[in-house]
Parts: sequence; C-alpha cells; structure tokens
Amino acid sequence: DRKGTPMPWAVSGTMRKAEAMGANISSQLLHERVCHEFGAEFHVMPERFLLTGKAKSDPDVKPLTEAWWYAEQYANTRIFPGDKMEVCYLMYEREGVRREGVGIVIRETSVGWLPKNYAIFAIVAEFCRATDAWLPAVSPG
Repeated sequence: DRKGTPMPWAVSGTMRKAEAMGANISSQLLHERVCHEFGAEFHVMPERFLLTGKAKSDPDVKPLTEAWWYAEQYANTRIFPGDKMEVCYLMYEREGVRREGVGIVIRETSVGWLPKNYAIFAIVAEFCRATDAWLPAVSPG
C-alpha cells in the first residue's frame, strides 16, 4: 500500500480517484511511471506478451525513415545510463487490439522499479494490417 507515500512524479486524477475509491492501481501506476520517465508513447508489459524481430528498412517509406531518426534521437537524449535499447519490429496484443510496427524496446534499465521480466517499449512507425499501410511515425519521447 502506497497511501501517504509521496511520489516524485505527477499522477493522473483518474489514478488518484481510483485509489481513493479502493481500486487496485498497480498496473496504472506502472504505466504512468513509464510514460513519465520514458515518454508518452511508451508502454510496459511482461516480455512474454511482446513479440520482437529484426527491423527492416525499406526505401521510400517515409514512416520507416522517420522511425530511424526518432530512434537515434531518443537514444542520444533520453536513455538512462546503463539502459539497453534496441530498435526492432514488434507486435503485441492488449485487450483484443493487436498493434505492430518498428519501435524501441528497453529490456534492461537502470531504474529500480521495473518488475522482473517486463519490457518497456514504444511503436514509432506502426503498420496497419487492415489497410496494408504504414501509419505516420511518432516521436516516442
């Protein structure tokens, strides 16, 4: 129980209200901390639910070109000392929604609060299977 424990980052009003009403907020707390410390596009989940493979670069695919630029920028400005970041093709499903694309995965980090066997990740250039097209790239941080 963290009641009365000051947190070094701002938590959402939704989480404060849920906690006050007696909800289990552990997954929301983890999600909000990841977003605060790594960037708004980042998520966290057990590694076993995250499929990864080697990212491929294709000519004349603007979202992929931008993904490489965003990943390099992120690596140069946001990575904590000792963190191990990789750019890969990743796929996951959460609450029945499947997402995939080229993104950043952080499996080893110097932050002490990440549960064992969890990964922090962001899809930077998402691939939409329904339209067979790349969506615009987003800056992860």
